[in-house]
Amino acid sequence: MNLVWFWALAVIGLIPLQLLVPQELTPSAQDTIVASQQPWTLFRLRPEDFLHLPGRGYEYYLPLVPGVVEFNKDFHIRGSRSYENAYVLDGINVTNPVTNTNGFELIPEATEAIDVHTGPVGASHYSANGGLVVSTMRQGGDRLEAFAEYRTDDIVKEGNSVFGTVPLGTNNVVVTVGGPAVEGIRFILAGQYRHMRNNQAIFLEPFRYEGLTDDGFQGREVTRGRLLVAPDSADRGIVDITENYLPKNWLEQTAINGNIVLDLDQLIDAPLKLQVLGTYGSSTNPGGGRWPEGLTNYFRPEERNYTNATTSWMLAGRLRHDLNATTFYEIGASYQNKFAETYDANYGHDTFEDYLEIPDSAAAAARGFSTHEWRGRYQRP
Repeated sequence: MNLVWFWALAVIGLIPLQLLVPQELTPSAQDTIVASQQPWTLFRLRPEDFLHLPGRGYEYYLPLVPGVVEFNKDFHIRGSRSYENAYVLDGINVTNPVTNTNGFELIPEATEAIDVHTGPVGASHYSANGGLVVSTMRQGGDRLEAFAEYRTDDIVKEGNSVFGTVPLGTNNVVVTVGGPAVEGIRFILAGQYRHMRNNQAIFLEPFRYEGLTDDGFQGREVTRGRLLVAPDSADRGIVDITENYLPKNWLEQTAINGNIVLDLDQLIDAPLKLQVLGTYGSSTNPGGGRWPEGLTNYFRPEERNYTNATTSWMLAGRLRHDLNATTFYEIGASYQNKFAETYDANYGHDTFEDYLEIPDSAAAAARGFSTHEWRGRYQRP
């Protein structure tokens, strides 16, 4: 899925646009603006509100705002459906037009603020019936600074508790660098890598079943009554789930955020300011990993388990021309790309020809799988 956006904006006189010129708020834990002539309320989240939360991602930050409910990473703002919201990053519409969900997120350390407009907004604010989430990326400061951090709770094996809780097995690394490159040019670059052994915080009582056999359903009559075998266990017919841990439910993510600002007034003595920003993100996790679908992975060999992979990136530019103290205009363009695929190690990367070969006994045999118990040869449509 590729998106190309172009926009132009002019502000004349003292017309206030909150998206571009947000009101200054007092530095409290939760800033609130109640607009008397608007049917919505604006809440501002600053980095100090969410940097030290145990989770990372908008599913942890946005529920801090009154009226926002998160369910399975979908956001319901003031009772709305999840697809009734709009998402903006530095003035750029990053709403996924297919799902009407957020297309891009910022690394917490690269975030200046997140403004959440709860309630319906008009055409000038993307006509969102539920709410509007406006994210602002940090810009480089007046001096060169670097930051690195490593966080982990991966200190015990899966299913074991420590300090009265069961860790998710999270390892998170963040590195940022920013400041002036030369006079008139400032930049910031932030990168993050995260790996979670268990991608779902879940209350799961330990349980163990023995003597489990194949039910023979869905054409598997020849295997009816056979003891099931987990691929990473020598025990036959046994399911052993430890406390709050769902096997094969890992998550691996990489993210990069950055921008560069050129003050052309200093460089070439022109009343222009150019900002170029970009984001990149990738996410990989096993298919069917979350509860209860994740139980199907228990007896599935690793080489037959499928993988979900998503890659997204965006590049945008904004040019602002100040005509005088009260008037400016801005033009910009952005290119957004998001690609998702589902694949396994044996049948390739999500091509239609590979998909058709999955039930083909000859194709399975060519890949080293035993097919002597298959009932017949699959015929394509």
